[in-house]
Amino acid sequence: MKTHKRIFQYLLSLLLLVIVSTTQLIGQESAIYAGGPIYNNRNSSISELRNSGFTTVIVWTIHIESNGDLGFNGEFPLVQNGVYVGNQSYPNFPADIALLKTAPTSINRVEFGLAAAGSGTFEAVQNFHNSEGFGPGTTLYKNFEALKAAIPGIDAFNNDDEVTYHAPSAVAFTKMLAGLGYKNAIVPYRNSTFWSTLVSEVNAAYPGNIDRNYLQCYAGGSGNNPCSSTWDFGIPVFPGLWGGSGQSSVSTVESRMNSWQNNCGITGGFMWIYDDFDSSPSVAAYAGAINNALSPGSVPGVANSPNPSNGTSNISTNTSLGWSAGAGANSHNVYFGTSSSLGSGDFKGNQSNTSYTPGTLNTATTYYWRIDEVNSLGTTTGAIWSFTTGTSTTVDHTDPVGTGIITARAQINTAESADKAFDNLFINGTQNINWSKWLDNGGVPSTSNPSWIQIQLPAAVVVNKITLTSANDVPDRDPNNFDIQGSNNGTNWTTLNSWSGQTWTNRFERKEFSFTNTTAYTYYRINITKNKANISMTQVCEIELLGPAGTSNPPTGCADCIDFNTITLVSYSNQDADGTSFVEDNGDTARLVNNTWKRSTNTYSITSNTVIEFQFKSTIEGEIHGIGFDEDNSLSSNRIFKVHGTQNWGIQDYDNYTGSEFKTYTIPIGNFYTGNAMSLILVNDNDGGSGNNSSFKNIRVYENSSARIAVSSSAKTIINELDDEPAKNLNNNLNVYPNPFTDQLKLKLPKNHDFTSVKIYSISGQLLAEKSIDSKKNISEFTALEKLEKGLFIMKLESDKETILYKLTRCAFRKSCANC
Repeated sequence: MKTHKRIFQYLLSLLLLVIVSTTQLIGQESAIYAGGPIYNNRNSSISELRNSGFTTVIVWTIHIESNGDLGFNGEFPLVQNGVYVGNQSYPNFPADIALLKTAPTSINRVEFGLAAAGSGTFEAVQNFHNSEGFGPGTTLYKNFEALKAAIPGIDAFNNDDEVTYHAPSAVAFTKMLAGLGYKNAIVPYRNSTFWSTLVSEVNAAYPGNIDRNYLQCYAGGSGNNPCSSTWDFGIPVFPGLWGGSGQSSVSTVESRMNSWQNNCGITGGFMWIYDDFDSSPSVAAYAGAINNALSPGSVPGVANSPNPSNGTSNISTNTSLGWSAGAGANSHNVYFGTSSSLGSGDFKGNQSNTSYTPGTLNTATTYYWRIDEVNSLGTTTGAIWSFTTGTSTTVDHTDPVGTGIITARAQINTAESADKAFDNLFINGTQNINWSKWLDNGGVPSTSNPSWIQIQLPAAVVVNKITLTSANDVPDRDPNNFDIQGSNNGTNWTTLNSWSGQTWTNRFERKEFSFTNTTAYTYYRINITKNKANISMTQVCEIELLGPAGTSNPPTGCADCIDFNTITLVSYSNQDADGTSFVEDNGDTARLVNNTWKRSTNTYSITSNTVIEFQFKSTIEGEIHGIGFDEDNSLSSNRIFKVHGTQNWGIQDYDNYTGSEFKTYTIPIGNFYTGNAMSLILVNDNDGGSGNNSSFKNIRVYENSSARIAVSSSAKTIINELDDEPAKNLNNNLNVYPNPFTDQLKLKLPKNHDFTSVKIYSISGQLLAEKSIDSKKNISEFTALEKLEKGLFIMKLESDKETILYKLTRCAFRKSCANC
């Protein structure tokens, strides 16, 4: 009987090894972070993990003390002065680590965590890097050498630096571990620039050493997307979720892992943290959720649910194609053309998204398209679909971005505001790294209290088709019942059409809805009267209002603005601590996050007539938000115009930003400094915290001919006219003082005024200073006017209804003003 039992155990071990080998063959990995139970409940926990279905255990976690000693999770010493001492607390620790990978088991890799927020581990690494380095015989080298000898079952180390982010020391330390024979992995949740540097420099010296990116997609990293290029460092990305009571359920884990696998073909995932659900069926259930979601199982299913629907006609010439992915598909081969046979010449490429925009199409033309679904096991050829375009050209009346004034019932914050529904960002990937969407948190939508969003266009247009694109997450927030209304005064509305029972199968799925309408309206409103699950939040990624061309007059955009897709931003001076920046709005906007200072590699010539015009927006006030130009990479406070912030730094003449929306600035740089070959500088300084953003949009750099006052060919004529008829240009409710002035000027306005801006021009028409006016305030003040020359100036006060001109005089000294 004993012999038979040994044979059975041997065969069982072989079977499990075959299962593990098969898992490794298809590249599928499921990892779990495990702390205290590993050594506190060793008998039950080791057995539970070996039989869980997880393929990797990350034992949590080593702390490096300031003297170089290695402690474990702040609970017991591990290595001191080059000697392993862990057996004094847990004598079975090395054997248990080895047992994790001993057949029969699902585990094929054991990693040890390094650090965690607040442990001081990588501060110690930085200090040792500065003092003695990491070569043979150094403190940390000897301690990790002793650890390797004592616990040979450790395959890799798992870097969880969440505070220090000092690349030179982290690179050198990781190279030391690689030289000792360890693999390395990273577990980021922010600061992608740091992690990219670490991976590229270590793997350049030790190819393939850092082989996994365990991306935190929970807690502080809950907004991270493993399919985003932000986290693509050339190694597999394994996203992680938090399990246990009150966290992600088993079904949620499987759903999200499956979605990521469908979108970008992830081959691994992880769970945080075993300690929250150990000794329960959830351990195997979470492993099964990841393995089931990532296992391709078979060739993919057939792509389905085409949009536009097969055989439809009168389709917009600016339509985008959408479809539902076949089961198990990782990517999609797109074919599109005018031939029903669709040959190799019609192949448009392989992509992870379930939408494709072919560009502007011909009118009255039949187009054919096909989606072949792809995964690691093969390709499934799809059906050929067709549609026919209409006889008239259709345009999106909300394009370009900024065409209309957008309002809504509610928005949860500025990051998911109403204007995000009309920002032309509706494709998951590099274009839309932040999952742009409008999220209404105004309560459960109903007929009497709908979740509404509206846009006021610059001119009346005909809209006869709308598109709605589902947002990145939570399908229960999708619209279910909704209607569209038109108005020409924003008060009286006409319902144009309504829909009910609508559903979106996929995230970022674009659906078109046509209706009959021949009336041009200035206002359009979408009322969502029910969402999928009748919950308190409703969301939409993108809305497009489509109609015949020639019925709108949208702005032409900013053809001469800086396109950040075509210039390179690098670190400025030694201030670029976080280094996180994004290019948005198709290149019109640069957004800087936390403590980020950037300098353009291309340069500009700043003359005495140069003006910079831009829009600025900030989420949270930091120390310095600014813009300027500099001729070198040395920090220069006299080159940066501060527009916002708590710190007394830089040129502060334009430090007047308030609120959280975009504000336009026009700064005559040539009045402050000039220079050749000067780089553009963008500043978002926030040493004291996170969550801070600065967005610089539609930046134009031009000579002052664009800034000259357009009221007369002779400013002196205007001055004379103002002398003759002052009452026509300034009424008794307005007061400008002191006039003559020296270094400051105040403007008192009537209550309930509608003025929006005030500008000061030279008599030659050059714009010298400008301020936006808040309609709720009746005092506006100019300071630091001592830079102006002595003489005459024109003040121009503007509203939507009128323009008022006023003569100003500046004296060189206060005492001389009586004689001006």
